[in-house]
Amino acid sequence: MSDNIIPARREFLRSVGIGSVLAVMKTNTFGTENATGQEPDKWWPQYGYDAGNTGYNPSAEVPVDKIRTEWTFNTDLEEDMHIPSVSNGRVYVSAGRDRLYAIDSNTGDKLWSIEAARVYSPSIVDGVVYLGTPNGVLAVEEETGNRLWEFEAEDIGTTNAAVGLSVENNRIYLGVHNGVVYSLDRGSGEELWNFDIVEELNLASRVEARRSVSGPPAISNNQLFVCYDFNLSGDENSNYVVALDTETGELLWEREHERVKGVPAAIGSSVYYTSFSSRKLYAVDGETGETIWSVDLDTPARGSPAITGESVYITPSDDQIYSIDRGTGEIQWQHEMSHQLLAADPIVGSEVVYGVTANRIFAFDSEDGNQLWTFEQGASHPHGAAAIANGHLYFGSDDGTVYALTGETTQSGQDDSVSAHFFSEDKSEINNSVIAIASGLITMLGYIMYNRYLQE
Repeated sequence: MSDNIIPARREFLRSVGIGSVLAVMKTNTFGTENATGQEPDKWWPQYGYDAGNTGYNPSAEVPVDKIRTEWTFNTDLEEDMHIPSVSNGRVYVSAGRDRLYAIDSNTGDKLWSIEAARVYSPSIVDGVVYLGTPNGVLAVEEETGNRLWEFEAEDIGTTNAAVGLSVENNRIYLGVHNGVVYSLDRGSGEELWNFDIVEELNLASRVEARRSVSGPPAISNNQLFVCYDFNLSGDENSNYVVALDTETGELLWEREHERVKGVPAAIGSSVYYTSFSSRKLYAVDGETGETIWSVDLDTPARGSPAITGESVYITPSDDQIYSIDRGTGEIQWQHEMSHQLLAADPIVGSEVVYGVTANRIFAFDSEDGNQLWTFEQGASHPHGAAAIANGHLYFGSDDGTVYALTGETTQSGQDDSVSAHFFSEDKSEINNSVIAIASGLITMLGYIMYNRYLQE
């Protein structure tokens, strides 16, 4: 009897070992706090908060009442500011066309600054700051601003520049004004692949001007989503939205579309973007490229959406903010922001959504649209979207000033239906991790019971 039992017992031990290893591997792939050592409410590390450009930090404590200015920092440049990023107690913001600043997020004191021509919103991962430049990408140390490496794109032209970049896992994805998308190794800056839509779709005879990728690509489920804004002969409003394989750069699908203005946002198997010409917000199946639903916004739409587990928020090019059901496309509420034209896209933290106009910031209850507060800072105007971290709202203005707003904050539990995916693609990573851990525990329990049976 023992001759029959021993081989089975060895197989059982082998399965226990494999199951335990797989469980550990899966749990280590998820979670921004595990990968970076920071709590999720303490940072806003790149454009749109995460690799999907969702504009949503579900863990962030957000100012909801008794709003006040905690500090201001003057760059003395009197030029427009790009969207801030926040990491490790620092606010990173690029001012004008030639300088990046690192500012203490609690005090507003300058820590360092570097010359970095025409930089865009930086991305910060594992102690390195990545910047889009006129030539490509610059990587610098987070602590000191010392340069680590620089990537120069080919044939980018003297007037062209990097539009924006997204970072996920060990890769950087860069979109540039001449329509090319690059994948780079995050550690070395080595080019892994590039995708040129004009060559891929044989558009050379139709493109009147090689125009731009519309902004940072969105990443979800191993797919890279890119919106293009360029003129095609015969139809000045014809643009493209494409999905690429993040590993290889292979074109998975493309949609020839009405003019697209704004950055795509993606979560799970869906991608969202606006069309300027059709005046619509689209929800598209990321696997097939088919339309799930579309919403008429009654105005030429140039904004980029923010996405939570249940809702999509959009501020098109008028003075309205919309909340839309993510599953059905039905408008849940809309609110007027009656102070000039829109300046930036909405962002969401905990239970509050923020909208920015040319001279004010508005805070709304994300559930019912109730206006919580407005903020106006005198002669200067907000420029670009804000960032939420450390119980503060950080933003730049058109006179070169950086603001940190604070007040009474609230923090709700994290929305289980959506999670930031800097280093994993989807909520399925959590589910798989839980399943793997549970399977390992059950297997170990079974082994203990089996061993007791043998001893009897």
